Amino acid sequence: MRSIPLFLFAIALVSCAPEPTAPEPVNQPATLPVRAQHYPGNSQPITPDGTTPADTSRHPLRVRTGEVAGASITYLTFDTRTHTLEVFDQGGVGTKHQTAGEVTRSQGALAGINGGFFTPEGNPLGVLYHQGEKVGSLNTASSLGSGVLYVDKKLAQPVLARRESFQKWLKDPAFDPKEVLQTGPFLVESGKAVSGLSNDEARVRSLLLWDGKYHFAIAQCEAITLRNLAGGLVNQPLGDFRVAVALNLDGGRSSDLSISSKVAGGPRDLRRWWNKPVRNYVLLKPQ
Repeated sequence: MRSIPLFLFAIALVSCAPEPTAPEPVNQPATLPVRAQHYPGNSQPITPDGTTPADTSRHPLRVRTGEVAGASITYLTFDTRTHTLEVFDQGGVGTKHQTAGEVTRSQGALAGINGGFFTPEGNPLGVLYHQGEKVGSLNTASSLGSGVLYVDKKLAQPVLARRESFQKWLKDPAFDPKEVLQTGPFLVESGKAVSGLSNDEARVRSLLLWDGKYHFAIAQCEAITLRNLAGGLVNQPLGDFRVAVALNLDGGRSSDLSISSKVAGGPRDLRRWWNKPVRNYVLLKPQ
């Protein structure tokens, strides 16, 4: 539901479940400072302030647990120089697989987590790419599409970018995305909590975390409001993982995280009996 321009548009009230339900409100955020976001294609990855990160030690592939604002969080960290993220779209809600575990095993992935939002009819609420093939259209109105997970074909290292930056990249003839997932809202940007997030309802959350360099994570947090989750993350509760950017994925009954036994700390399957099937997933694979 996220340098990276920092402006969230008003939410379009569209449910993420295949049956119409009232979506959680996301309040209009205050306007934050805007920095230039540089197109990362064919270059080194970029940090949230638009600079190239210095070389750092390799980050281990492992599962960890912690606590954010009183809520338990499970997060799988990895180094983007050795591992990458891939978008899996099954063309409809639960048409091929019902769980993240099924998708992870069928695709030979190390882990899988539910992806972006979708309409009651099962259409993606935003654009996505898999292996360069585009599905859906850009969501320009809702904060549920204010951010983009982007993986370049040549670099193959994931970054989290603002929708506005992605729109500019689309105009570049050299722009050649491999994997893209539009989702939102941003929770943390440049190490600061995003303003205007909803504090009305605590739900299970799925999210992507990035230190702005080579350290990335997929995560699931127990029931918490978006505002409290953002506020907790900026206190840096995850040990040596420094959260510079946090981007919300679909949550609540869609939240589903599966980690294989090939990962230190695995296997894990964080799915509840009341979960609903979803349309797309984000998968972790070796480079």
